[in-house]
Amino acid sequence: MEKTIKTYCGICESTCGMQVTVENNAVKKVEGLKEHLRSKGDLCVKGAAAKDILNAPDRLRSPMKKENGTWKEISWDEALDLLAGKLNGVKEKYGASSLAVYHGQTYLKNCLAMFMMKRFLTIYGTRNLCSAASECFIPFLLGGIATFGSLAFADAVNSRCVVIWGSDPFSSGNMVGCNLPRTIRIFNELKEKGVRFIIIDPRTPAVARLADLHLKVRPGTDGALALGMMRVIIDEKLFDAEFVANHTSGFGQLREMLRDYDLEKVEKITLVPKGEIQKAARMFAASPVTVLSTRPIRSRRSGRSISCSPLRETLMSREGTPSLLPPSLRLRGLRASLHLKVNRSG
Repeated sequence: MEKTIKTYCGICESTCGMQVTVENNAVKKVEGLKEHLRSKGDLCVKGAAAKDILNAPDRLRSPMKKENGTWKEISWDEALDLLAGKLNGVKEKYGASSLAVYHGQTYLKNCLAMFMMKRFLTIYGTRNLCSAASECFIPFLLGGIATFGSLAFADAVNSRCVVIWGSDPFSSGNMVGCNLPRTIRIFNELKEKGVRFIIIDPRTPAVARLADLHLKVRPGTDGALALGMMRVIIDEKLFDAEFVANHTSGFGQLREMLRDYDLEKVEKITLVPKGEIQKAARMFAASPVTVLSTRPIRSRRSGRSISCSPLRETLMSREGTPSLLPPSLRLRGLRASLHLKVNRSG
C-alpha cells in the first residue's frame, strides 16, 4: 500500500522539507515539501538524491575487515570486540590522550550520535574530538557567542544591501537558512528589486555577477579589511553616537586601536584599494545591511577575523528595520561587544 510521509532532510542544518512516497516499506519517491516554511518545495542535489543514496548498491551495510588486501564482511560482535581490543591496547601503551576522533559533516548533524560520541570519549579519557566544523562552523559559532551570547542570523530578504564575504552561495552552502536552489532564487529576486551587493572574495565566484562592488581581498587579511571599514564608519561619524555611549562598552579602546589601521596601511595589508574600502564602508552604512558569511575565514588568523565579523554585522541595526540579531539577543550581547548603530541620515 502506498503512503506519503512528510518529513525533513537531515543532511545539513537547513532541514528542508521532504515529501517521501513509501510502498511496501520501500522508498519510491522523494520530493520537496511545498508547504515548508523555508524551503518551499526546493531541495538541493543532495536532498534530491536521497532515494539514490539510500539504495546505492555500494552503500556500507555491515562491518568490513581487510584481510590480505581484501575487504571481508564480519559480524557486529566481531567488529566491536576487535575495536575494543585495539582501543584498549592504544590506551595501555600510549595513554588515553593519544586517541583522536575526526568525524564528517553528516555525523555532525546527528545530535544523538554526537552526544554518544562525547560520552564514549569521556569514558575513554580523551578530549581530542574534531570535525570539518572545527575549521568552519565552530569558530563562527564561538565568535557569535562571545559577541552576542548566541549565534546570530542575517535577514537577507528585508535588506537593501547584502555583503557576501568569502562565500559563493551560487555554488554551495545555505546563505539564507535554506537550500541552494532557494538561495539562488532569493538573491536573484533581491537584485531585481534593486538591492545592492558587495562581494568580498579574492576569487571571482559565480555570485559575483550580482556585485555592485567586488573587493578582491588578499587571502588571510579579512580581519584587517573589517577594521578598515570600521575606521571609515567611525571617522565619518556614520554611527549613532548616543546609542554607542548608552549601550556599549569598549568603544574608546576600539577607536584607539583603529588609529593603527589607516586606509593606506589597510590597503598595503589587504591589496584592496583605499577608494574601494571607503566605498564599501559607505555603502554598508547607508542601508539596512546583511552580512552573509559561511565561515570562509580559515587560517591561523581565523579566530581574530571571525571576532571582527559580528562587529561589522551589527552595523546594520536600526530602529524600525530588520535586525541581524534575534530579539532576545539584541541587548544581551551589548556588554560583550561594540554595537554600532547607523545614523538614519547615513
